[in-house]
Amino acid sequence: MKKQGLMRLLAFVALLIIVALACNPTFNVPTQAPVLQSTPGGAATPNGGKVPASGGVSTLDGVQSATIQIESQGTFVDPQVGLQVNAAGRGSGFIIDPSGIAVTNNHVVAGSALIKVWVGGESTPRNARILGLSECSDLAVIKIEGDGFSYLNWYQGKVKPGLEVYSAGFPLGEPQFSLTKGIISKEAADGQSTWASLSHVLGHDATINPGNSGGPLVDADGQVVGVNYSSIASANQQFPL
Repeated sequence: MKKQGLMRLLAFVALLIIVALACNPTFNVPTQAPVLQSTPGGAATPNGGKVPASGGVSTLDGVQSATIQIESQGTFVDPQVGLQVNAAGRGSGFIIDPSGIAVTNNHVVAGSALIKVWVGGESTPRNARILGLSECSDLAVIKIEGDGFSYLNWYQGKVKPGLEVYSAGFPLGEPQFSLTKGIISKEAADGQSTWASLSHVLGHDATINPGNSGGPLVDADGQVVGVNYSSIASANQQFPL
């Protein structure tokens, strides 16, 4: 891993650990996790994701190449239907380092015995393992088998109402990549839920559905503004971390 990528990863994991310890003193970073044995296939950037010399996707068209679909198999709590025993559920995520480090929601992967990941719409899943989890912030970091991936950078500007944003991911468990458009509607919406404990989160109206959980909310340049984790369909309000 290049020094710049390593420092970016360490900074994110350090932040995740600090947040996790604040609300979950049992937080830990496992060194091993069960993975599904499969044969990776397809290119890491199958849809023309632009990776400039400075690193990372820099266009909206390139976001798909760094967005992943995740299938977790095991016993876990689905926020909408409750405890699922020996079940499989699907969510989304996104790669933040070319080595295959990715971010998703805790509720997408927590309790999983097997994790399968499709990168940017690939037809064959890759192995993945959990590096760290934070239940109260509903965030997780995973490592995907392989390297040389397209990846997304974090938005550096001020996030305020009116900012044009796009929700990327794989809603409804379907293999087709989805991108919906909206704007930031709230800078500090109520972040409390039955499965996470956050003082506030962003609010936006770029539609998400089950399966979008863990996927990125990006700006027009493909920079990550937040991590989608919840919605109120009746009010057309979606909430990223």
